[in-house]
Amino acid sequence: MFALPASVRVVLATEPVDMRKSIDGLMALVRTAWGEDVYSGHLFAFVSRRGDRIKVLTWSRGGFVLLYKRKRPANDVLRGVEWGVAAMDPGAYVEAGGEARVVPGRRSI
Repeated sequence: MFALPASVRVVLATEPVDMRKSIDGLMALVRTAWGEDVYSGHLFAFVSRRGDRIKVLTWSRGGFVLLYKRKRPANDVLRGVEWGVAAMDPGAYVEAGGEARVVPGRRSI
């Protein structure tokens, strides 16, 4: 577990994202589809279609950081989520302070 400053927001996708996307692909998604500043230091979270994988992209001290977590099938990250609905609970992913905001996903992901 890690602590987040109060100024850091957690932005969660409401649509599944292709987990083959690298830093550049996720960065382009944040910039173009969401209209967010990727260099802000905020955390941008993406979940796979099956809900068993999550990637978190952030900028830190001169470089991008990409966190990747794969859960066992019995411990799905998301259960019974209807994509396109703001159904993610930020507390399930980040147990520290900070503001959470859900960004509508795009079908072109």
